[in-house]
Amino acid sequence: MRSLILLLFAVFSVPVFAQAPSPPSNVRATATTGTSVTVTWDASVGADGYLVFRNSVQVGSFTTNRTYTDTGLTAGTTYSYTVAAANTFGTSAQSVAASVTTPNTPGTPTGLTGSATADGVVLKWNSVSGATGYVVFRNGTEIDTTTTAGYTDEDIEASTTYRYSVAATNASGDSPETAEITVTTKGDGSQREAVWTREFERADGNFDEIVTFQEYLVAFPNTLPWVVMNHRFNSCDDDVSGDLTVDEYIEHFAGKTVKRPSKAQTFFIADLDGDDLLDPDEYSLTLNRGTKTAQLNKKFDKLDKNDSSLLSQREFGIRYGTVED
Repeated sequence: MRSLILLLFAVFSVPVFAQAPSPPSNVRATATTGTSVTVTWDASVGADGYLVFRNSVQVGSFTTNRTYTDTGLTAGTTYSYTVAAANTFGTSAQSVAASVTTPNTPGTPTGLTGSATADGVVLKWNSVSGATGYVVFRNGTEIDTTTTAGYTDEDIEASTTYRYSVAATNASGDSPETAEITVTTKGDGSQREAVWTREFERADGNFDEIVTFQEYLVAFPNTLPWVVMNHRFNSCDDDVSGDLTVDEYIEHFAGKTVKRPSKAQTFFIADLDGDDLLDPDEYSLTLNRGTKTAQLNKKFDKLDKNDSSLLSQREFGIRYGTVED
């Protein structure tokens, strides 16, 4: 009898938790980027920690947290996650699976560099596979988009330090931004009025003391797009006469006050027939002068998603499809 009593005492003295915990419940998997997923779950009674499994294979190590971030994944791929609870007495069965598909967003651009030049701050980075464009940020605020792995910010002040970052984008969304870089612009570079007067006279090909747009283009055979040059010329033409006087010329070009047009303004200026669409000839005006025909056609066809031979505002890359005033 005494032995029976001792046995019963021993059995009923064993703690309730002297067994493996039950599987965690309410497992959730959320794609945070195209290459990462965050898994969360509810606590299991008696668990000392948890093990996370992706497609039935354990990822990471034993964790006491109830959240786990899985990185290094492939964009546009479906993954299945389960979680098991564990303590010193064993490991539970795996939970009910939670599936998630990572968005097919592009990766973050690499190799971002910036340099201050006479034209502004020139940014360059490495192309990203799967990206249809890039979003440029200055001091934490989006300033423009571009379809190439480079951008020149001309809307700057002299002797000023700016912070830049870039994100890649496609139809599935934007990548995380790059780490910021800083660029300090040069001095205002203003020149004596006499110097700019000589520049004006050089541009004034027929010596009639006015500079037309065509004379301006010939005098400054750089690689800026026609749209940018047109925008600058018209911004300087205070009396809307279609030509520049020497005073207009000096005020705006020596003073460096003319800004690059926005993406929407570029579309509007290039849309010569006003039909709210860009044909290949109109689109060519938005690219650097001297762009080869083959390269132009390739860029146009890439943007022309519906093969209409015309580019809408959204296809051109104006975010939200709105035109700025």
